Amino acid sequence: MSELQAQHDGANLKGYTVWSGWDNFEWVFGYTKRFGIIHVDFNTQQRIPKQSYYTYQSILKEQRK
Repeated sequence: MSELQAQHDGANLKGYTVWSGWDNFEWVFGYTKRFGIIHVDFNTQQRIPKQSYYTYQSILKEQRK
């Protein structure tokens, strides 16, 4: 369920925090788990926005209205 759907269904959602902007080293998982909203190619350092990036972007734009 998305945060917007939860809010629509009556959840008292006042804010949302992105866990990590970019994929990075995690102490427990090393580089094997990716939590960021921007994919990082660790070989080339290229940054590629994930779908979650665009979803979060649309949420922020919608909140400004």
